[in-house]
Amino acid sequence: MKKKVILFVFIILIGIVAIKVKVHYSENCIMADHFYTRIPQDEVNRYSWLINNHGEKQFIGREYFLVGYNEQGQSCHITFIARGYYYKPGMYIELNTDKKVVIDQKIIKESDVPKRALAQIKYYGTK
Repeated sequence: MKKKVILFVFIILIGIVAIKVKVHYSENCIMADHFYTRIPQDEVNRYSWLINNHGEKQFIGREYFLVGYNEQGQSCHITFIARGYYYKPGMYIELNTDKKVVIDQKIIKESDVPKRALAQIKYYGTK
């Protein structure tokens, strides 16, 4: 009887640990989504110093605050930076994100943007 109780408790603990690991990886480690945006045509590009949370200069670049759309056309406000350069107006950008931050960004062609995201970008814009 004692062995059955210990085995039961052990199985329950393994189940709890497995659930915790799955939640951790699904929330923090695995890419959550791809968002697509376009740099607005009226964007004024100027290099400036990017500043950290302590007010210290970090490097020259540009910070963007735009709306991005995923493959289903759902929108999300996204902040991302370009270090040492800026994107030209009209460029399409693919942003790979996890639930908290942009982890990768790249320039893509308009034809590479999913149809629903492209329709949203053209209709609603990205500002």
